[in-house]
Amino acid sequence: MISLTAFCKSTEFDTSTTWIKDGWEYATDCAILVRRPTTDPDNLNGRRLPNAAKLLDGPHNYQAEWPIPEGVSRDGQSILAPNSKVSGRNIAGGYALLIYLLGKVYYDPSGGPEEAIYFRAADGTEGAIMPLERSRYDAD
Repeated sequence: MISLTAFCKSTEFDTSTTWIKDGWEYATDCAILVRRPTTDPDNLNGRRLPNAAKLLDGPHNYQAEWPIPEGVSRDGQSILAPNSKVSGRNIAGGYALLIYLLGKVYYDPSGGPEEAIYFRAADGTEGAIMPLERSRYDAD
C-alpha cells in the first residue's frame, strides 16, 4: 500500500504531512488531493487545512479504468514518467503513475479539459487531480 505522504507538500495550508478527520486520512499538495478510510482518531492539532471532504464528496461516476502510464523509464535512481492524457486532460506523469500504483483505480471521465478528475481505488482510496495548464502542454 502506498503511503499517502507521497502526495504531501507544504502549501498555503499546513499540508506537509497527512491529517485525519472523520474517519479519513488526507494528503494534498494542492494539485492532487487524496484520502483513504482509517479507524485512527482525528489529528488536526490546530492546523490550517483545506475543507477536503467538501472537495471530494460526490456524487461521482467512477466508470473508466485508470490508464497504464506510457513511456515510464528509469534514469539511475529516478523513475521518469511523461505527462499522460486522461479523458482529454493533461496529467503530470508523476501523478498519473502514483495513481496507477494505488491498484485497481477507476475515474469519472466527465468534466471539461480544465476540471479535476475524480478517482477511486479498490482499497477505498479516492481523490481528485487537477490537469496541467492546457496552454503549456497542449500543442493542438
